[in-house]
Amino acid sequence: MARAIVVAGATLIKIASPTGGTLEELGHTVGGVQILEQVYYGDVPCDEDGGELGPEADVQYFGEKHIITMALSKYDTVVAAKVQAGYAGLALGAIGVRGTLMRQGGVNYRLALASVGFNRNYTDVVFRGGREINVGSKYSTLVLIAHAYRNITTGVLHNATVT
Repeated sequence: MARAIVVAGATLIKIASPTGGTLEELGHTVGGVQILEQVYYGDVPCDEDGGELGPEADVQYFGEKHIITMALSKYDTVVAAKVQAGYAGLALGAIGVRGTLMRQGGVNYRLALASVGFNRNYTDVVFRGGREINVGSKYSTLVLIAHAYRNITTGVLHNATVT
């Protein structure tokens, strides 16, 4: 295959809350969506190579998660409020119950990234980190960070179904 410049195109961000709900259009970003595909590995020592002090005899794969960062300049404030509420079902500004298991407790989200050249559907997402919004005379930007996990039921991290 020949080398080419890759342009996914404008990406529409959609969310469903909680998982299994209807997808709603959240909006579009400034400068696209950044996805960090975080893979977890562990070293496997062996006495043949010096044990714990020597080089690893092998490397073991432990799974992965994706961290998705979005800065939206055009977004639906009603849909955004669902994410800003902390977790599904809370009123904006309310504080959740400490100790809540987000994924097992059913307060996770579905996040779909839809564009002409790139479709990705994460079915098990927790919005983590700070939720940032600037307010002033300049346009507002909503910054969200989502952590996507392997779906407990399907075992899949993501697919291409964005409808």
